[in-house]
Amino acid sequence: GLRPLKLTYAVSTLFGPAVVLRAMQRLRLRPGPPETGLIILPAWLNRLFVALLNMETCLIVRWGLPVGLSLVCVAEPEGDVA
Repeated sequence: GLRPLKLTYAVSTLFGPAVVLRAMQRLRLRPGPPETGLIILPAWLNRLFVALLNMETCLIVRWGLPVGLSLVCVAEPEGDVA
């Protein structure tokens, strides 16, 4: 088995906007097949989000985050590894 060393959330900076976006999408209730959640962003906005996620990484390493869009687990093997 594995022993968890750290269990935390990631992508917390986008949690709020994602909740608002999902709520707005549900209010529209368009019939038909489901659509992809993939949105192509302008380069400047993508760079901003990458910078936010890099800053968030520093927080995750030190403290961890209480909410986010992704769950991250760092684990090591339990017991003797042969």
